[in-house]
Amino acid sequence: MLFFGTFAGNVFAVDGKTGEQLWKADIKDHAYAMVTGTPGYHDGVLFVPVSSGEVALAMNPFYGCCKFRGALMSLNALTGEINWRTHVIDEEPQVTGRHYIFVEEWGPSGAPVWSAPTIAAELGLVFVGTGENYSRPATARSDAIVAFDLESGAILWAQQYTAEDAFNMSCLAGVFSANCPDDWGPDLDFGAPPIFSETANGKKILLAGQKSGGVYGIDPISGERIWETVFGRGGMLGGVHWGMAVNETLGLVYVPISDVPSQPESDREREPGLNAVDISTGSTRWSTPAPGACNRRERCRPGLSAAVLATDDLVFAGGLDGFLHAYRADSGELVWRYDTWREYSAVNGLPAEGGAIDVHGPVVAGDWLFVQSGYGSFGQKGGNALLAFRVQVSENGSDG
Repeated sequence: MLFFGTFAGNVFAVDGKTGEQLWKADIKDHAYAMVTGTPGYHDGVLFVPVSSGEVALAMNPFYGCCKFRGALMSLNALTGEINWRTHVIDEEPQVTGRHYIFVEEWGPSGAPVWSAPTIAAELGLVFVGTGENYSRPATARSDAIVAFDLESGAILWAQQYTAEDAFNMSCLAGVFSANCPDDWGPDLDFGAPPIFSETANGKKILLAGQKSGGVYGIDPISGERIWETVFGRGGMLGGVHWGMAVNETLGLVYVPISDVPSQPESDREREPGLNAVDISTGSTRWSTPAPGACNRRERCRPGLSAAVLATDDLVFAGGLDGFLHAYRADSGELVWRYDTWREYSAVNGLPAEGGAIDVHGPVVAGDWLFVQSGYGSFGQKGGNALLAFRVQVSENGSDG
């Protein structure tokens, strides 16, 4: 079975071989709820993160912002029936004020779950990262890592990393900013899913990266912060934007940093690039700045925003400048890179072009490497290319 969610707030199960639809579940309890993170599967149960388009709808000054509350859901994987739904924000939203005399303002709201849940079946837990509040009052589970009981959905602990963060897209809309919260921002949510791992001595640890540039080692049982390391200046588009990766053999977590310029400004220097952090201690083993090959390209940025992928020997990272990079896992040395920002004659006979690599990063299957190129959101260079690379074996028998 293949499971996926949609912007329309539906979850589908299809036969992986034939594509036949097996079931469809409407998971909305809010008109603009949607599924942006990949559902997680364990033992006949599907765990579905719930986010919302209300963050953008708030740009309409006549919309009463905001009522959505982020959630995690448990569904029967065979039937699509709902086992439980747990909102990240406990309180029901209430009218908090008005603008234009008749437009109601609501809160608390927000704390969406943008990315995939992380399942730790041996602990009976499932973890998510949350986003900012859409309106005030701000809550204690926005910009947080939250632990749920696998069976009941009860929230067992939540650790917030940026307090009082309230933001929606109206804050960037100039004259249409009526729905922008007072003292808005800084929009430092968790877009990357947490990683359940273990240290060299076998101790379980949860690893989380935030758009602030903060990377955290967390006790998965208690939620206690074990260590913290910060890279760059962070901001609305990263810091850590879409995903880190681990190599437990080397004891490293790999941290891509975007550091796209954004408001509000920071006093820290920008540090776009890839970093390797010791899983046990949080110390930095190596840092490799993003090469940055924008030159005269329009809508080009040098950082690493897309999720990265780690194998035993290499780390693969796609850049906002369109380059696919391969780094040595132990040292961060750049082994090779390929420029995907070009036009292609696709195998299906249609024209294709690459651009910025963002959101979902490279995928490895056997000796194949796949990557999507061209992501047009956030003012970047769009495209429509799916590229496949394969390890080549030279005449002397070595990989090339």
